[in-house]
Amino acid sequence: MPLYSSIEKLDKPLLEAARDLGASKLQTFIRIIIPLTMPGIIAGCLLVMLPAMGLFYVSDLMAVRKTC
Repeated sequence: MPLYSSIEKLDKPLLEAARDLGASKLQTFIRIIIPLTMPGIIAGCLLVMLPAMGLFYVSDLMAVRKTC
């Protein structure tokens, strides 16, 4: 959801200006879209990673460790 929100807020005139100045679609993606959506990308990664790390930590705490 954060990534979708970031992409939705993206200024269309910026993309048009990049195309008018001769940037390819790949250059536009790398130099315009990725930097402007980076907060959404980071927020999305955190929303996925934090619960996963929490579940790993809980299972690690509940695991029985054998000592020889």
